[in-house]
Amino acid sequence: GRWGCHWFRPPTKGSTPLLWAVTRARAPRLPAAMNCFSPSREISVGPGVRVLCATWNVGGAKPTTAEHAGWLPAGGRGFELVVIGSQENALTIVLPHLLQLPTAHALSSEAQLVHEWERMVFERLGSEWVVLHTVGLLQMSLTVFARKHALGSISGVQSSRSATGLGHGTMGNKGGLLVALKYGNSSLGFISCHMAAHIEARDNRNHDFWEVLRETSRRAGSTTPLFSFDHLFMIGDLNYRIELPRDPLSAATVSDSQEKLRDTPEAYRAATALVRQKNFAQLLAYDQLRKSQQEGTAFVGFVEAASFAFAPTFKVERRAGTTYKKARVPSYCDRVLWKSMPTAVGNITQTYFNSVPAVSTSDHKPVVAHFSIQPTPVLHPALNSPLLPVVRLSDVRVFLRGGGIDFLSETCDPYATFSTHPPGMLGEDTPLSATLRSKRRVPWRRLLEDVTDECAREYLSAELTTARLPHGYQWAWSARELPVLRPRVQSAADLRHVNLIVNLFDHDRFGKDDSLGTIAIPLGQPAAHGGTDDAYQFDVRMPVAWEGGMAFITCVVSVAAGDAVPGALLQAQREGAGRAASTMLARQQRASCTGAPACSVQ
Repeated sequence: GRWGCHWFRPPTKGSTPLLWAVTRARAPRLPAAMNCFSPSREISVGPGVRVLCATWNVGGAKPTTAEHAGWLPAGGRGFELVVIGSQENALTIVLPHLLQLPTAHALSSEAQLVHEWERMVFERLGSEWVVLHTVGLLQMSLTVFARKHALGSISGVQSSRSATGLGHGTMGNKGGLLVALKYGNSSLGFISCHMAAHIEARDNRNHDFWEVLRETSRRAGSTTPLFSFDHLFMIGDLNYRIELPRDPLSAATVSDSQEKLRDTPEAYRAATALVRQKNFAQLLAYDQLRKSQQEGTAFVGFVEAASFAFAPTFKVERRAGTTYKKARVPSYCDRVLWKSMPTAVGNITQTYFNSVPAVSTSDHKPVVAHFSIQPTPVLHPALNSPLLPVVRLSDVRVFLRGGGIDFLSETCDPYATFSTHPPGMLGEDTPLSATLRSKRRVPWRRLLEDVTDECAREYLSAELTTARLPHGYQWAWSARELPVLRPRVQSAADLRHVNLIVNLFDHDRFGKDDSLGTIAIPLGQPAAHGGTDDAYQFDVRMPVAWEGGMAFITCVVSVAAGDAVPGALLQAQREGAGRAASTMLARQQRASCTGAPACSVQ
């Protein structure tokens, strides 16, 4: 979509522009287990990994042994990891020791159940494989199998889950499951979801997306999964539907016309006609998930295959081949998407992507994807030194379009935290911007009058088909209010592997601070720039996906390294840079002395 993985804007004089689609974050740090650095002067590279990801709504039936042959190579040939997310499993479940499945690690209390049909998967993989980890929630399951010879490369395995279904998630019939691990130095996250059903529930599915991210991060004790991993995979029965126009000659969908959206015989006939023509690209043009991506309401920054070479996977007759039930418009409910850190985008390749039409036991067809992942370099933070690079943000402006952030005061008190991926490159004490006081909301159309940046104006003025975002906020930070950052890299060249993570928050005087979104900025020298190897700057114009609405940030990033550091520090001193900024520890100490609430993110 327009706000996909990369979008570059024509450069301004003397700078290089950069834009990455992004999503939100919560707490400011990864678990300590993920920070495995030790002092060194060399960048080392670990092993790469080949991953098979499959999602399968089994429709309450046990698949047959023969059906696995259509998607899983015998012996797991060609892979080190096999990841399977399944939905609508029969509730007949057994403990791993009853199945006699070897496990690489003792399974946690949250991940001690394995659905019986997965024994077939294990048997097809063979004796050179183990169950690395599995986590379940009622009829959902996410299992990671690993080849035995790869176990020495795997560390930091953890899991979490989120219930989003009936009774505000208490029933667990919908939700998401997370398994996280490190393979060599590459951090990988796998989330399997089963989201809200029915064509009219796109807004609910968007909400499920955010709730799963919020709850899995909190229970795993990490930042949001969106900014915790080199590569994050999101698979499952996401339940987004094909929303065809009410009038085949009109581009307006039923939701655009404010009529109740529903499956209709006319939509069914139109969709099946496109399937017979193998015009899958036209079907995807009406796909709700891609529309949510374009509007910035869910899955911003995630990618999937640009084109599909297979028919919609739902809702089919339980027979081989693809025959659709007339009760539902054929849709691509079953998906495999991924999102990479900006510095790791070039390290992953999807080598295969298809459905398995031969499956006859479910009303969904499984979807399978293969990935080849190149290793992430190992960075070793340097000790404090006067010659550490200097990174500064300037001309920072933020525009928000959403609902009311504070319903009582109708104001926003924004601040930003700064961290890195890989973690730890700014030290242990998180730098903070100054907190701006009482930025009052205005009608969002009034906000647009103050937006001079063309990219921001185009993004924020989009007409949405589901979310209602009536209000707007804007603010700017001065040089005094922003910290001067000193990444602990061994050399300026190491910055090409470092992402600056900027988390936006609204300070709440009486409760937890609310997230306003997150961006990730790669700090390496752009391919074309107006400076030198030791001193360069580039413009950033980024949409910020935020659960409460839409946001956009513009700024200039300046980097000085090597011989340029003394001059950069002198310039920062002259401008009073960072004098009103702070750190997380200093803020907490002030709060303890005054009795005010400490910084607490939500």
